[in-house]
Amino acid sequence: MPGSFRLAKWYLDCVTPDGRAFIGYWARLRWMGITLHYAGSIHATGWGSGDAWRVRHHSTLRDASEPIEHEDGRIRWNCAGLKVKGEWEEEPAASPPAAPLPPTARLGERTLFATGEGQVIWDCRMPRAAARLEISGGPEMVGTGYTEYLDLTIRPWQLPIEELRWGRFHAESHGEPVTSALGSGAARSVVWIRYTGDEPRQLVLVNGVEAADPQIGEARVTWTVGGVRQSLDLEPGRVLREGPLGGTALSEVPGVRKLAPLAVLDTYEAKWLSRSQLRRDVGGEHGAAPTNPITGWAVHEVVRPVRWGG
Repeated sequence: MPGSFRLAKWYLDCVTPDGRAFIGYWARLRWMGITLHYAGSIHATGWGSGDAWRVRHHSTLRDASEPIEHEDGRIRWNCAGLKVKGEWEEEPAASPPAAPLPPTARLGERTLFATGEGQVIWDCRMPRAAARLEISGGPEMVGTGYTEYLDLTIRPWQLPIEELRWGRFHAESHGEPVTSALGSGAARSVVWIRYTGDEPRQLVLVNGVEAADPQIGEARVTWTVGGVRQSLDLEPGRVLREGPLGGTALSEVPGVRKLAPLAVLDTYEAKWLSRSQLRRDVGGEHGAAPTNPITGWAVHEVVRPVRWGG
């Protein structure tokens, strides 16, 4: 249909051990007979190096090539418009899913919303990956990365969301083993989503597998795996991007103020890079004291839309 809406969006990131961070976005919008391709990036340096914290933002509508999934399982992104070349290779999960997946399903795929107007499918492609990037004018970045894919056939301003919190955490490689439903081994990655509104939901994935009893707050995320309560504490971080979308992520899209409702342009977003600490046996459920923390890097955000309608 000429007026049908579809938005496909990739998110890819990389954080190095010393706290340099890269976030890449790619999107394709099809609506009202128009097809628009967009690519954007956030590149942050200076954490703990003695240099000033510096965050650079770039976006383009030209040469905005889509990330490509190859037969070897790697995701490669060569975006000439951003002068970025990157590769993400998934680090294997501790164990396969407990139940067989349908032939067309992916381990991290979830339908977050489904209405008569459309749906939102969120696909956590790589909860934790080995990432390598070349960014024009800077040294090669090597660290851990995360990738996800969103497919929306409902217009974002029609979603019944009051606040959205999202984040991902990667434990450092020397982390203490954590007992989990995945079997013995490190809790290497944690991904979380929480939204409030007419249909509230909280979701935590540990090593790519859904955990029980999630509780997601501003600075702490808790859940249960293998009968053990665990928590992730987010330390005060450094800002990667903050402000209304119309003045940040969407500011360089030509004609955006004619295409997007004010409710979208005025939506507030804040994104941070934080040091974080993972612990188990919190809450005293088993009478055990919290273990020594596993440290790592977290990228996380909050989004507060103007109440959307129409």
